[in-house]
Amino acid sequence: MLKPFLLRIERIYIRKLEYIGDRNGRSINKEIRQVLVKYVEQFEHKYGKIEVNDKD
Repeated sequence: MLKPFLLRIERIYIRKLEYIGDRNGRSINKEIRQVLVKYVEQFEHKYGKIEVNDKD
């Protein structure tokens, strides 16, 4: 389930992520999600799977 989350980020990074998202055919939200997913995957590859309860 997707849960809304407020992210405060400097305008310059918003603009850069919009540019990258446009190049990749994604919205800024989808681009940020893609970056976060890759980061978590890299972290888990290095340190092991993170077990969490995804129920609200």
